[in-house]
Amino acid sequence: MPLSCSGVMELIHSVWLNFQPVTGQQPGANAVLGRGWLHLAGPSTGWQTWWRDTPVALAPGSFVQANYGAFSSALALMAAAVPTATQHVVEFHAGAGTEAEAGASGPQLTYTVAAAGSDPYAFLAGADVVVVDPPRKGLEVELVEALAAADWPRRPSTTPRRILYLSCGFRSLQRDCAALLGAAGRPPSWRLVSACALLFFPGVDSIETLVVLEEVVQQQAMA
Repeated sequence: MPLSCSGVMELIHSVWLNFQPVTGQQPGANAVLGRGWLHLAGPSTGWQTWWRDTPVALAPGSFVQANYGAFSSALALMAAAVPTATQHVVEFHAGAGTEAEAGASGPQLTYTVAAAGSDPYAFLAGADVVVVDPPRKGLEVELVEALAAADWPRRPSTTPRRILYLSCGFRSLQRDCAALLGAAGRPPSWRLVSACALLFFPGVDSIETLVVLEEVVQQQAMA
C-alpha cells in the first residue's frame, strides 16, 4: 500500500498495526501496546539524530523522549560526567542505546543482551561506567544488589567507576540511591557526585533527575 496521496508523505512516516491479545486479569493486560506488530506501509525503520550527528534506529514500539531539547541537554550532561579515560560504557534499560552512545568515547556499540542473559555480573564485568534509565518503578533488585555489594562474590578485576542514573520516578530513585549510598547498615559502595533536575514536561510537576555516583573503593585507593 504505497503512501502516494498528495502531501501524505510529509505527514506520515509509516503505518503499522499493533496487536494486544492480553485482556482481563492476565499479566500485561494494563499495557496499551502488545508485542505483535504488522508493517503496512512506508519505511520499516525510523531514524532520529540525538548525539554527535549519529542516527539512531527506531521501531514503532521504541520509547523516545518527546522533549528533544531537554533530552539533548541530559545527554550533554551525561557525556561531561564520563571520565576521559573511559573505554567501556554499559547501559541498562538501554532502548536504542542513545545514552551509552553519548558517554562512549568511540563509535563502536555492542549489544550483549543475548550473551549476558539476565545476570548483572555478566554485564558489569569490565565496565568503566554504568548508565541506567529505568521506568518509574526503578532498578531491579538484582542489579541494585550487584552494584551495592562492597565485595562482589564474583567481582571482576575491572569494576565500574561511575553510575549515571537518569530517573523519571523520584521515589524509586531515592530507594535505589539509599541502597547504593550505604543505607540499612551497608557500607557505602558509592558516593554522590552530583544531582540535577531536568524539566522534560513543562507545565507539570514531574521532573527527570540525573544523578552521578562515584565508586567509594576507588576513591579510597587513589587517596
